[in-house]
This record gives sequence, structure tokens and C-alpha cells, in this order.
Amino acid sequence: MEDLRSGVERVAEDVAYTAIGLAVLGFQRAQVARRQLERALPVSGALERLRSLLSPQPEPPRRDRQ
Repeated sequence: MEDLRSGVERVAEDVAYTAIGLAVLGFQRAQVARRQLERALPVSGALERLRSLLSPQPEPPRRDRQ
């Protein structure tokens, strides 16, 4: 029974390390894609405009009618 438990623990640990590794690789891929996009934008100021479009915008204040 102890062998089964240690085997399950080992498999769970391997799965966790694999998931973390895949997440790190995905994050790095996203960084590479972002850098390639930055290089591909020919217009100066386009990157700042793109960032402003992608960043969350504050909601305008609500005007409740009474």
C-alpha cells in the first residue's frame, strides 16, 4: 500500500511540474509574440496607442435620473 501511495505522489508531482513548465513556456511565447508585434509596428506612437486601446478604461460616472 505504501508503494502505491508513493507512486501516486510521484505522478502528482510530475504532473504539477509539467503544468508549471507548460505555463512558463506559454508565457515566454506570449512575450516573444509581443516583442515581434512591437518591432512590426512601423508608426511611431502606434505602440502607445495600442496599449491605450488594450488597457482597461475607467467607466464614466453614472447619471441616475430621478
